[in-house]
This record gives sequence, C-alpha cells and structure tokens, in this order.
Amino acid sequence: MLHAEPNKVYIGNVPPQMTEESLRGLLEDNGVTATSIQLKRGGYAFVHVSDQNQVDTAIEKLNNCCVLGNILRVEPSIFSKTRKEMDRSSPQLVISNFTSSEKWPELERVLNECGSVLNIEKESFDSENGAVITVTYLSSEEAKEALKAVSSNDSLSSPNGDGRLLVEIAVPTTLVGRIIGKAGKNVREIQRTTGAQVKVFTQQSSDSPATQGGATADRSYVSIFGHFLANQSAQRRVQSIVQQAIRSAAGGDARRPRPPSVTSTN
Repeated sequence: MLHAEPNKVYIGNVPPQMTEESLRGLLEDNGVTATSIQLKRGGYAFVHVSDQNQVDTAIEKLNNCCVLGNILRVEPSIFSKTRKEMDRSSPQLVISNFTSSEKWPELERVLNECGSVLNIEKESFDSENGAVITVTYLSSEEAKEALKAVSSNDSLSSPNGDGRLLVEIAVPTTLVGRIIGKAGKNVREIQRTTGAQVKVFTQQSSDSPATQGGATADRSYVSIFGHFLANQSAQRRVQSIVQQAIRSAAGGDARRPRPPSVTSTN
C-alpha cells in the first residue's frame, strides 16, 4: 500500500549543478517555503513544506518546468508500509560495465526522465571495469521504460554497456514446488531458454530479500534478473506455470491459490 506523505514533495530530474540553496531559491520564487530540503545525489530531492496548500503550489508551479535544461518532475512524496519492504519490492534497473564517468550526468538525466527514482547506487566506478549502477523505481513500468531509454540512447550506448532488469513476482507458497519442478527442472529450463536468472524465495529462505518483510507462509517470491526481453519471457513462463496449476484446481478446491502479481509496490 502506498500513501502520500503529509506536507512533503518529491522533485525529480533535478539538474546536477543545482545546490540545496539554489533549489530553495527556486521554490521561494514560486511561492513555496521549504522547512527542510533533502537533495540526493541521484538527481532528485524531497522537500518538506508547512501544509498541503504548499504541496499543491509546488506541483502547480514547478511540475514540467524547465530548469537549467532539465524538465522537473514534481509530485507528492509517497511511502510504503516500511522502507525495507519498499527496497525489497520496488523494481530495479541494473546497468553493469558502465565505463564512461563523463557520461554519468547524461545517464542521470535519462533515468530521472523515465519516472520516480527512489534510489541510485553506484559501485566500483573505475575506467577499466566500469560501474555497476542499480536504479530503484516506483513501478515496474518505469524501470522497463528506463531500460529501453538507456538502450536506445546513442550517447550512452557502448560495446561494454549491459542493462538488465530485476523484478519479483508474488506467487502462492503452495505452488512453489510446481514452479521449481522436480530437482529444480523447471527453473533450470526457464533460465536455459530465456537467459534470465531465476530464484525462488520463501519465508524459510535465509538469503532472500523477501525475508525482510515480504514472504509469508502463504506468499513467496520468484526473482527474475536479466535483459528486458529475457526478463519478460521468464515472467511469462512463471505465470504460465501458475495459471496452469490454477486451471487444474478450478472447480475442486474453493480455496485454490490466487494468480501471481509482479510486485512493483506493496
């Protein structure tokens, strides 16, 4: 469940040269007084204001406003049940072998234009091995859009570029065995035919992100990691297995499991 955070504004696609002071000045010039500003390195900010009228004014005056060449995205800030739950369930775009630090501002711009960026993490940024960049979005559609945008951007394309998508599908725990198959046969087959990495996490999985607050006795997760088309193909295969199990149970047990869902948010 997502909720609007009271008296708090999310501002995306903030120009990299903008400081907290200049952002505060921009807000004041448009009739918004910030009580506090959290300017993040990923090109976004959270702004606390005094009341809902100030939230509405910020959105009305600044959403889709061009500032220093960037189109701002201004909307109410939202939160899920817990930060751990949001971090686990929110879809991620993973870009590995990103070798050009000079292109980082352009990559930030493209990522922020594609949706609500919740977090950007960079690891091992060096000229030889490049960086692994993990971008967490609010919805799976935004993560998919970002993957397509990065892949089609000529200035960001390189022989070493490698963009992949991480999503999780919630499935009934009663069907985990059906999804895995005998001795892992189904998972291996999905990985072999699609090229995506597939892992199944239950409440008992000690190494699963889902154990941080998502998996229950009734609900488990299938994690799928791979390039866009591989990811989509693996999702279809998992959902097909679940749907077949549901159809075979139809008319038998009134408590048959519910269909799977991609967990972009909780």
